[in-house]
Amino acid sequence: MVEREPEDLEQRVKFKGVKPEDSCIRITRSKSVALPNIQSGQMSVEQRAFRRCHQVFHDGVDPSSLVPVLYSKSLLTPEEREKAIHSTATDRERIQAILTALERRISIEPTPFNVMLAALESEPALNAVGHRIKAIYDEECGKGTMQQRPLPHAQQPLRQRNCCRCL
Repeated sequence: MVEREPEDLEQRVKFKGVKPEDSCIRITRSKSVALPNIQSGQMSVEQRAFRRCHQVFHDGVDPSSLVPVLYSKSLLTPEEREKAIHSTATDRERIQAILTALERRISIEPTPFNVMLAALESEPALNAVGHRIKAIYDEECGKGTMQQRPLPHAQQPLRQRNCCRCL
């Protein structure tokens, strides 16, 4: 029988054979070093939800249909757009370029998450992915969380959107 890794961080450190006093060693769920450590509490709800959305993007998004939408909504800079449509890149590399750009924005300010979800919903080809991502967001952040985070006036849609469900 295979021994399962414990959930508790301290127990997991012991499981891995690392002494807890070795403060320079951190065990995290993510292999990415550029982003905040989930256990440290530095990650916002938007970032945490977005991290869970990565696989949905990798599984279900065609970068050629997503890039124009995000670029038109100013969620990608011209440089990021070029990287995301680079002719020699694989689809996976293009999606990763999009995710990196979006995650950087979400780490600064959560508004792009709202705009991104609205952009996904507005494109029929991306609608199913948008619904899956909204479901993850609702589960992670609690329904109605976006009510406390209104969009700046210039970015507000024609009809007022009050929560995740009516994005």
